[in-house]
Amino acid sequence: FERAVDGVLTLVDSIASPDSLVNPWSLGVSPDGMHVYAVGTTSDSIICIERDGANAHSVVSELFNGQEDGLGNTIVDMDGPRSVRVSPDGRFVVATGGERRLRVIPTDGSPSRPLGSFDQRPWVVAIGPNGRRVAACGTGGTRVWDLATGETTEFDLGCLGRTFIFDSSGRLLVGDEALHALGPASDEYTSLIDGVGSRFALGPKETMVLSNSGSHDGAVLHDLERGVSTPLAGHGAGIAGFDPSGEMVVTWADNVVFAGPTSGGTPHRLIADTDVLAAAVSPDGRFNPSGHEDGAIRLWPVPDITRPTLHDMPLDELMAVLRTHLSVVVDPGDPEVAPLRFGPFPGWETMPTW
Repeated sequence: FERAVDGVLTLVDSIASPDSLVNPWSLGVSPDGMHVYAVGTTSDSIICIERDGANAHSVVSELFNGQEDGLGNTIVDMDGPRSVRVSPDGRFVVATGGERRLRVIPTDGSPSRPLGSFDQRPWVVAIGPNGRRVAACGTGGTRVWDLATGETTEFDLGCLGRTFIFDSSGRLLVGDEALHALGPASDEYTSLIDGVGSRFALGPKETMVLSNSGSHDGAVLHDLERGVSTPLAGHGAGIAGFDPSGEMVVTWADNVVFAGPTSGGTPHRLIADTDVLAAAVSPDGRFNPSGHEDGAIRLWPVPDITRPTLHDMPLDELMAVLRTHLSVVVDPGDPEVAPLRFGPFPGWETMPTW
């Protein structure tokens, strides 16, 4: 359970994905927060989760598997896509595939098309701020495409499983014990700040960076304007990102997603029963999706970070909240349901043994 802004406890929306989604490794969310796209390391397609309005129900569909690619060829499968990103306008997604190329996939169901070809599988993908440029990086180097002109630019820089994003000026950012920027007017990386790990997220105003770090077992917040780095206590080393306001950061570790204020303090813990492999933040600020070891995608309601976390509440206050928001419903037509009696536990009539 997690408490929403209005104080109501809400059960997390847990979605069992199709059997083809194994080890969900990367998540992308549409700008309106209504669609979540997931890919897995040993999956054969891209999974699309469509939110059913404001309700907790969701529709899961297996998309972009067996479609024509726009060249008259049929995509048999994606063969283990590793990274997926959604364009700023939500009109297409880009994913890496085992076919050693990128695939641009319109979200309206139109045929997809491949981009380029790598000697080795491209590991990460990024989409430019206006959706016109797409970049991919792998062990064989970096390649940038202009979708309008078809022009391709190559850089002799490889990356394996690192975060790889565009900023608003069109520079490519990559983390490797420091935050490096590439282009758009230069073909060499310049260092922006030290201590940024391979996984990071850029804040909405692009003055803050959230990252993991080899010297700190958790998350670190970097202020690019002041050049100051601050460890965030209680957070995990898995990096999901910032909320749209920049006032909340989301991380993960083991089977827990953490959501807490950028200014520091105890984060809320969103606890699942299986380990987290990927997490993200919805651009509309309404939920935080996470992908888990059991193949499920969970959509967590965003907690009110201005209020105390449930696990930090005094016992009496916690029990009062739980009593207010928990209820029991019995199906009177089910003959196998025993009658329920409410009241203090009177004790065992006969002490059971196990």
